[in-house]
Amino acid sequence: MSLDAIIEHYKQHVDRTLLRETMKLTPQQRMERFEGFMADVVELHLAGQRHRKKSESRALHSETATPASE
Repeated sequence: MSLDAIIEHYKQHVDRTLLRETMKLTPQQRMERFEGFMADVVELHLAGQRHRKKSESRALHSETATPASE
């Protein structure tokens, strides 16, 4: 397979409209957009950590709890 064929294959899976819209932004606007995206990534990561911690706490509590009939 030639390099041109490989490039054409990958181009089919690229949203060029999104690239064009992004390139219309100034570098500052692109950086602000990226910073907003990264803030969302951090918040999602922290939410996952909180969820895991809460789930672990529930599991630990249910393992140490004694049934009411004992």
